[in-house]
Amino acid sequence: MYRPLAAVAGTIAGLAALLSYKSGAPPTRLTTPTTAGSESAATPAPTSAPAPPVASETPSTTAPARTPVTRTGTGPDVPNRYGDVQVRVTMRGTQIVEVT
Repeated sequence: MYRPLAAVAGTIAGLAALLSYKSGAPPTRLTTPTTAGSESAATPAPTSAPAPPVASETPSTTAPARTPVTRTGTGPDVPNRYGDVQVRVTMRGTQIVEVT
């Protein structure tokens, strides 16, 4: 008689503990550094028609090299018993290059 009552009470207590769990602050987003110069919204008019290609030239099949974007994400300042902790992650493209 007491076993089913204890099992139900334990299940309810476990469910209440599970539902009241707080996982913490949401993760911070990575930010892209801003550039000092701004691009002009107006497009310049072409000055003359491009010269037709010479028959001996072969078209290039490789795309021009693009430099990867560097992004930095800074986490929140979290105090603990050893002092405050803050993490900064620097990424270049999709690769992590520095964690401080």
